[in-house]
Amino acid sequence: MPVRDGLKEWGDVQHGLLVPLEMPGVQITQVDLPGAPIKEINSAYHVGLVAMLQVEAAIKAEKAGYDAVVLGCLDEPGVSEAKEALNIPAVGEAEAAMHYASLLGRKFFLLADHLRVRECWRI
Repeated sequence: MPVRDGLKEWGDVQHGLLVPLEMPGVQITQVDLPGAPIKEINSAYHVGLVAMLQVEAAIKAEKAGYDAVVLGCLDEPGVSEAKEALNIPAVGEAEAAMHYASLLGRKFFLLADHLRVRECWRI
């Protein structure tokens, strides 16, 4: 989670989404960025502030022996940079969701409810 206190704010929600993926031999670890200067992302400036922090966290995961990293946030801070920096797969949550949706149909609708601010995208 690309913000300070992300686990505190969103950890339960994320955990609920990850439970179906739990299986023997699969370890899922959630982390946020305690050193991030922000608690939420709502501008391109914020994306830039945390992008390299996301990449640094991804590099640490690779060095710790993880097989892949998933970087959170619809704005995908640091995803393309992590893909270049790592030797393991790096995937953005939004990238994965939109790719899957595109396999199911030609149009899809994304509804996100972040901190009581509703955002909708029709793609």
